[in-house]
Amino acid sequence: MKEKTKNIYTVILCSLVFFSIVIANFLTPYKEYSDAERRYLSKMPKLTIENILNNSWTSDFEKYTQDQFFQREFFRKIKAYSSYNIFHNLDNNGLYHVNGFLSKIEYPSNEYMWQHATDLFNKISSELFDETNKIYYSIIPDKNYYLARNSGYLYLDYSKCFNFLREHLLTMQEIEIADLLKLEDFYYTDTHWKQQNLEKIILKFAESMNFKISTSFVEKSLDVDFYGVYVGQSALNFPAEKINYLTNKVIENAKVSYLTDNGYIQKEMYDFNKAYGKDGYQFFLSGNQAIITIENETCETNKELIIFRDSFGSSLSALFTEGYKKITIVDVRYINSTALKDYISNTGQDVLFLYSTLLINNSLSLK
Repeated sequence: MKEKTKNIYTVILCSLVFFSIVIANFLTPYKEYSDAERRYLSKMPKLTIENILNNSWTSDFEKYTQDQFFQREFFRKIKAYSSYNIFHNLDNNGLYHVNGFLSKIEYPSNEYMWQHATDLFNKISSELFDETNKIYYSIIPDKNYYLARNSGYLYLDYSKCFNFLREHLLTMQEIEIADLLKLEDFYYTDTHWKQQNLEKIILKFAESMNFKISTSFVEKSLDVDFYGVYVGQSALNFPAEKINYLTNKVIENAKVSYLTDNGYIQKEMYDFNKAYGKDGYQFFLSGNQAIITIENETCETNKELIIFRDSFGSSLSALFTEGYKKITIVDVRYINSTALKDYISNTGQDVLFLYSTLLINNSLSLK
């Protein structure tokens, strides 16, 4: 009898817990965006006959319930802590940390993505430029190139990737920078590299592309705590970092214009307002922008440069300023390459395709 009573109480207690969670989830306000993870959360899927028949509604609803769960951030922290410290997993949802560096596993290698990227680069090159242009490309290894390989984690086949690009970008001159970088050149908790460590990189480009950098850079620091994108994704606590940046009179006096729906507007090279926003790295060239121009009226030559880039180029592009009369910075994630003829005319500019392995291995955002 006591056993039966115990079982009844157990069932009642479990039922109360279950229905309490259901009610709490029902009463939890819908949240569109996760500031911690820097991504949009799943919406309630529309219930249609087609979605039911192809089973997409079930999977979409599962994602919705996971994203809109009651006290989701609290349970994310518990899961992450348990994964690392109780079950001793090497990673949690692909995120891992070694010696203070936090990163996300980039694996496996995706040749389809490489092909998509190189096809687009060659298409842009052939449609917009000709033999009057000097065309270069440079690939930025992601942090895993220096971290995962020496720590026992999976990583993409970098040698195979670099060789694939060489074989498919035959009309472009490669500028290799992988050996110039080291792990300490990247933020501890973010994907990106530190601009204050990139003077050696810009000097490599100056030598390879035959432009001049003679004005010394001055390093300054922002009075703001910076937490990289991986901190929110990991749901764990990591120390804040600082954003340091390089400047000089050439950079400070340059005219910087950003393409908007209403045409170009003039802004600063470094966006101090965004430094205090959700993603401090957007301090560099205001983050994601379709087209930016940098004009240097004090340039000793009439050389111009066009840079096709991803977010890594945001911090590096400013350092090219002294070497060119005009620099046009293009991000074909935010403007379709077929529309570039309306904004770019061939006047014999130097051209640089500057992309990270993260983007090359996930290139469908390029259009």
